[in-house]
Amino acid sequence: MSKRFPSIFSFSKLAVVAVAAMVVFSHPGVAEEDVQSVQKILQSIDKGEGIDSGFDLKYVVTNYVAGVGAGIARANGMVKIKDGVGLYCPPDKLVMIADQYVAMLRKFVATIPGMEQHDMGTILLIALMETFPCE
Repeated sequence: MSKRFPSIFSFSKLAVVAVAAMVVFSHPGVAEEDVQSVQKILQSIDKGEGIDSGFDLKYVVTNYVAGVGAGIARANGMVKIKDGVGLYCPPDKLVMIADQYVAMLRKFVATIPGMEQHDMGTILLIALMETFPCE
């Protein structure tokens, strides 16, 4: 066991505890003001407007979601290497693209009222865990 983590915890247990804490402590009143809430992210994508500096807002925000998804995927791979099983288990040859992450977010928040008010990264991780459960 690494000296950075107490031996009573595995890396995946710490990750699950961290995810649970993010969900519990992300109060909707605070998340509504958060620029990274799922609702604000999806609204930015739906508007598809350019911003003053000439960037395509839809492109920028969609790729932001993809970047968060890629980071989650890398962390999931590290958990799998360390503990033998990941937080979620996608098919081996699946490569997620930006639009797939956005579609996954849309589908997940449509099924559970109020989820769109929470942090996008947390909700994306939960959606990945629900979509690709480990058996």
